[in-house]
Amino acid sequence: MMLSKTFTTECIYRRLLKTMEVYATKTGKWKVLPSELCCGRKAMGTAVFEGKIWIAGGLMQADKEITLQVVSHVDCYDPKQKRYSGVFFIF
Repeated sequence: MMLSKTFTTECIYRRLLKTMEVYATKTGKWKVLPSELCCGRKAMGTAVFEGKIWIAGGLMQADKEITLQVVSHVDCYDPKQKRYSGVFFIF
């Protein structure tokens, strides 16, 4: 069972991430989710709600650009389907 928690990636990683890891409280181990995000990002907000992992905003790098851009959408990972889906745009 997943409990509701909120996390951020900025304090741990200094690079853009296309994968997410989850911590299994029963085993005390981290595991990489079997699906990738649509784009590498950092500084996003994450939360577990109703058994799904929600990833909101953050920063991404557009193809071959040096500057980072704000991610304007929310993705949702469904562990039953083992995939992400774009849910809605923030702005």
